[in-house]
This record gives sequence, structure tokens and C-alpha cells, in this order.
Amino acid sequence: MAKLIAFYLPQYHPIPENDAWWGKGFTEWTNVAKARPYFQGHTQPHLPADLGYYDLRVDDVREEQARLASTYGIFGFCYYYYWFNGRRLLEKPLEALIKSGRPDFPFCICWANETWSRRWDGSEQEVLMEQVHTPESDRRFIEDVIPILKDSRYITIDGAPLLLVYRISLLPDPVAATETWRKACAEAGIGRIHIAAVRSFGIEDPRIFGCDSAVEFPPHGISAGEITDKVEGLDEKFEGKIYDYRDLIVADEFRTRPPYPVFPAVMPSWDNTARRGLRGHVFHHSSPRAYEIWLRNALTRAAQEPVCGEQIVFINAWNEWAEGAHLEPDKQWGHEFLQATRRAISEASAWTAAASTLKSLCRERGVEGGPLVDSLTNRIEALEAANAYLKRQVNVTGFRKHLESHDLQPLLPAELLAEKQIQPGLINIEQVNNSSPSATVRIRDNGQFYVKGWAFTPEVAPLASGRQSFLVLFDATSGAAFWCMFGDWEAREDVGRAFPQHPSLITVDSGFSCMIDVAGVPKGRYRFAHIERGQNRNGIAFSNTIFEIR
Repeated sequence: MAKLIAFYLPQYHPIPENDAWWGKGFTEWTNVAKARPYFQGHTQPHLPADLGYYDLRVDDVREEQARLASTYGIFGFCYYYYWFNGRRLLEKPLEALIKSGRPDFPFCICWANETWSRRWDGSEQEVLMEQVHTPESDRRFIEDVIPILKDSRYITIDGAPLLLVYRISLLPDPVAATETWRKACAEAGIGRIHIAAVRSFGIEDPRIFGCDSAVEFPPHGISAGEITDKVEGLDEKFEGKIYDYRDLIVADEFRTRPPYPVFPAVMPSWDNTARRGLRGHVFHHSSPRAYEIWLRNALTRAAQEPVCGEQIVFINAWNEWAEGAHLEPDKQWGHEFLQATRRAISEASAWTAAASTLKSLCRERGVEGGPLVDSLTNRIEALEAANAYLKRQVNVTGFRKHLESHDLQPLLPAELLAEKQIQPGLINIEQVNNSSPSATVRIRDNGQFYVKGWAFTPEVAPLASGRQSFLVLFDATSGAAFWCMFGDWEAREDVGRAFPQHPSLITVDSGFSCMIDVAGVPKGRYRFAHIERGQNRNGIAFSNTIFEIR
């Protein structure tokens, strides 16, 4: 039986630092309560039901959370751990858990090792609490958490305490750091530890960081169609993005198995407009049924691809209310997401078992399937969603052959360029079929591939009138080009931080992800490129990755 672990945010109690930064008494509830809808059918604010606007310093609240979670099939919580070179923040709930021994509920921790800044009110450069990474701070960190790892309730993987790191790539030498942690735990009598890198901000293969596994962390690393221009009644001041939650089911259906151990993860919903306001991102059309389908698929993956013999699925999250990602009951859905969780994890309602049992009942007893029919219905809906998604992607990103000559301006298709001036751009491919790309990626000539990364041209403003973007495959020998127009961009604040010398309006929306159909593209070796066309400026960027269609 698979285990479900839900990420747990300990933000819901006042601390002196938040009082100073945001105002007296600030907690996440402050953002949640002031949220408002920005389009027709947009549910905001998310209002808590059973537990109300709780304070995590209250023992009874934490006990009730654990009771609710256990009742509906959640195995344990993963607490975010805020540690800044010896200084802890938001530590009271976890400290009370350790000291009191209550609730008697499994848990682990995820070191949220980012610097805190005012990223939600537009002042992203103002640092509130700086994260320091040095060999000495790495050693002090593990010494700080060793007593936590020794707790009898602490979650283990094949007997080894499970330690998550949110952004392992921020460590200057992560391999040396993880070796330090393993040595310290062994000397402290813990023995082995299992270190998992959260798959966020472009992190893929955990082994290059000295970690044992990766943990998926939606909405990071997932693909969904943007529908911002399709929703009705959209606030004209809205600058964020709206995606279709149902596409996430399809992306999971068509994922490629990575060459490293990874724990799958799902999210019940996502809407961070409570934090980011008009710049927020929303996954519209989320529902208990859609979530249940996605969770079923994740559970199937966990069974087929166990990590060190463990079948574990993470859920983002138990109580991320300001990001609209919570299993805790709210006024709109009540316990329906929790009920969907319990149905999904029940072996009796797995779709293959349901089909077999239903056939037996119909044949031998003549009774109706009841809940089993619902399970089959969920599966059918997942396949229908997959079919609809692929149709949309073929219409949008199917490559069209460009038949003109390509012997000028480094084999650029002339019709894509309004001017002759060429600007160098930047591009980085982070994933191909949900795995880190090698120097050469091989693809079937009648197949599709999913590609994710970021690209921008420093001289082409993304909001400029007449701006167009294209993804292009150039034949490495003849220069023949296969291309598609592309306009579905994703926010990538990490890219902006990596290139502070360029205006943030150019770098922030530089992320892309899409499913590309190469049916009809001749076999051969191709260079992947991004072309941008804007007012009096045209840019091109070539990826180092070669795509070999065979």
C-alpha cells in the first residue's frame, strides 16, 4: 500500500520578524482573507471550514489536523523547516510536536533553504532574511536537525530518515554538503539517511547533487495549457497567467520514466493570487474528481517505480492556503478533496480491480457496479482529457515545413524575420520527456516529445507590439527548417535572478514547455533554436542539444 505525505506549512502563528516586515499579527491568514476573484468562476477567497483561521500554537489544532489527515488516508506531514545559518523561523509548531510527543503522527522535514525577500509585493530585491551556505553552515544545519531525525515518529525510507532539501542547487558544493550530513548522522548513531532533492527551479537528476532521490513538486516541472485569454470576465489589470488544471492529468499520463529515483507528487489545486494579486498564477478547473484521477495515476506510478522499496506519493499541500493548495476543508468543497484522497488510495477502488470486480458482479450476481462504475468513469475521463489535450497541441505546435532556401543569415527562415538585424539570444533546455537532456536526444520520426526550458533575447521586450516567438528545428546538414509559432510563456523568476544585468520584464516570463509533434519531419540530426521577432530587433538562440529523429 502506498503512503501519502502532505507538505505542511507552519506559517499560521505570529512571529516578531513578520510583525516587523508585514505588520503586527501578520500570518498567512492575512493574505488569504484579503484575496478576491479576478475572472468569472474564480473562487476567492478560499475560506477555511472545519478549523477556521487557526493558530498553530494551539495544541488542539495540531491534534485535529492529524486526526483529519489520518481519517482520510494521509500517512504523514512534511514540515517546511526554516533555518538560516543557525537562526530558526516559524519553528514553534515543530518544536511543540517534538517536545510534547503529540500528535502521534508520522512526519519529516524539508529544509526551505531560500533567502526570504519581498517577492509578493513587487519588491523582489529587498532581502528580509538571507540564507547563507558555507561548509560551516552545512555542518551546523545537520547538527541542528539530528535530534529531529531521531524522533520515533520520523518517516524513514528503508530504515533511513528522509530529509528533503527544497533548493539543493543553491549549496555551493552540494556533494560535499551531503557527505558531511551523512558522516555526521552516522557518528550520531542514526546510521544512513535518505536525502531527497525537491524538483524545483530546474533541478532534475538528484544524483549529481549527492542525493538519493528526487521529489516532484507541482506546479514546478509540469505542463498545462494557458487559458488566460479564454476565461470570461477577466480583470483588465490582471498580469498573471491562468492554466487548465485538467491538462496536468494528461501530462502525467504521457510522462517518460526518468533514469533516477523519484517520488511522484500531485496538488489538489493552485491559486497564488492571495499572495501575488494581479500577478498570480491560477490552475482553473481544479476539482475533487480531477484531483482524484491525477492522484490515482501517481499512486500507480509509485507502485510501478518504488524508491528503495517504498511506495510514496507527496501532496502539495495540506495547508498552503495562500497558494490555493490545501487538503484542509474549505467552504466551497468541504471534505470532498479529502474524500477523493481516501477513494484514490483504497485498493478496492483502483481502476483495474474495479473493472475485474464489476465484470464478476455483472456475470455472477447481476448487481450494479456502484462506486466501481465511478472508478471506471474516472479512467475514461482521463483518457478523454488526454485526447483533447493532444488535439490542442497538434493544432498549436505541430511543425510545418518551410520550403524556401536557407542559405542566408545562418540558415534562418527569411519569412520569420521582419528586419535583417540579428541579436544573440539565450536558451536552455532543462527537460526532454521529463528527463534532463543529454548532448543528443533520440526521438522516433512518428512521435512526440515534451520539451521544457527557458529562452529570451536581451534586445526584444516580451510585451512589445508585434513580438512573435518561434521554436525551430534546423537540419544540421542541409539547413532545412521545421518551425512553429509559440506564445505560451511561464514565469521564471529564477532566470531573472540568474541574469540581473537584463531587465526583469524580459527575463521573468522566459519559461516555456510544450508537446511537439515531429510527424512528417524527415529523419536526421537537428539543432533546436528559439527565434524572437520584435520591433526593429530580431533574435536567435541555439541550444547545445542535438535532436536526432530516427
